[in-house]
Amino acid sequence: MRRFIDSEADFIFVLAANVASIQAEQDAIGFDAPDAKYPHKNAEGLCSFAVLVQEKFSDNPILMKMARIVQAADFKDQLDDHPAARGLQLISGGFPIVTSNDHETAERAGFLYDALYASIKDNVGL
Repeated sequence: MRRFIDSEADFIFVLAANVASIQAEQDAIGFDAPDAKYPHKNAEGLCSFAVLVQEKFSDNPILMKMARIVQAADFKDQLDDHPAARGLQLISGGFPIVTSNDHETAERAGFLYDALYASIKDNVGL
């Protein structure tokens, strides 16, 4: 988010049930919750990250490949859809175990996704 969309973005972490109301009250963009602008799974079956990338960065082959990996990692029934999905899912599942709050999780996860982006870019040769 901060790298490609808004370097000054503020993240607010609330219970999933409160995302829609906070989104409306604060003119925010909700993620991964019912009635959020980017729900966990939309009507087409895509995860929030995949939808965001398709909407804003469909011309970026690295982000599009990342979106396929994240999509597969996000849903257990799709883990075999990309060879990197199981590793990403396993590592991501550990974040709440080794962090003390959602802000720390987001910060540390940023490094993981930056590294994934760099690896894809290196392998694609762009």
